[in-house]
Amino acid sequence: MPEFTNDLTHDDLALLLLLAEKRSLTRSAMTLAWSTPKASHRLNHARALIGDELFVRSGNSLVPTKRMEALVPTMRRALEALEGIFAEERFSPLEIDRTIIFEMVDNAAAVLLAPALPALTERAPKLKIRIRPAAGLTLENLWDGTTNLAFGFDIDRELPGDIQSATLFKSRHVAVMRRGHPLLNHPSVKAGIPVGAKVLAPYPYISISMPQWRSLRNIDLAWRAENPSPVRIETPYFLSMPYLLAQSDAYALLTREGAELLSSHLPLAILETDPADIRGWNPQIIWHRRNNADFALQWVRSEICLWFKKHPPMNPEMMLEDENRHR
Repeated sequence: MPEFTNDLTHDDLALLLLLAEKRSLTRSAMTLAWSTPKASHRLNHARALIGDELFVRSGNSLVPTKRMEALVPTMRRALEALEGIFAEERFSPLEIDRTIIFEMVDNAAAVLLAPALPALTERAPKLKIRIRPAAGLTLENLWDGTTNLAFGFDIDRELPGDIQSATLFKSRHVAVMRRGHPLLNHPSVKAGIPVGAKVLAPYPYISISMPQWRSLRNIDLAWRAENPSPVRIETPYFLSMPYLLAQSDAYALLTREGAELLSSHLPLAILETDPADIRGWNPQIIWHRRNNADFALQWVRSEICLWFKKHPPMNPEMMLEDENRHR
């Protein structure tokens, strides 16, 4: 049996916090890439130092004692402090030789991941990325570790306490239609007035719908209230939209960045929208709190956030004007 010091180490804290979350010594050991006997030795070491059993068996689970529950916030702060001290000394992006699993929709792959990808791969040339589709179980996938990072969206719901997030930028949804669409001749459009529900209502709508977090119930991310237009097609695929719009008088509401990307290659027109009727778009990168101890994941998400900080998609003056109008 290995000998231990009289102190709790970074690894001890990481194990105890994982046990408090997973309630399984085997799963916690696997997350740390340890053997189960090693994890058992570290747990016994921590029990001896703290003078408490820390976890007791209940069926097939290890349940934290009252003492352990009280210590969790302090241990979490201590672990985060240690990671902050040693992060730069212990890690270089050149060392990343693994696959990072992202969860996202096709629009996010095109306008959130792709722009930051050259900066990521330049500094971490061995980095590999796997994209899995968002199917309504993003939080569950972050909880069980099958997804490392995800692009999420502000849909007026608070994330659970163990899911952390960083907003990449603030933008808008815009109305998109084929060039030559009759709506382009509307007097308010010609006057440069943002379109809202009243102007859009007479025209058929192609809805971008996707499963809500933790539910398979589809939601429309753009409208603040009920969609006023007859729905012609409902699709989860952003990149199918221009082909669905091309031969009809339907319109869609897309993120500004996605709409600009599509219109740069295809015959689409873009109209500004009234924020009283149509939501903004505030994309986030989200992750489970346990990944704060993973320097590779820390680096990847911080590089993506830094890229958008240096290259904000929306003009700040336009964003301020937009917020003032909404007030």
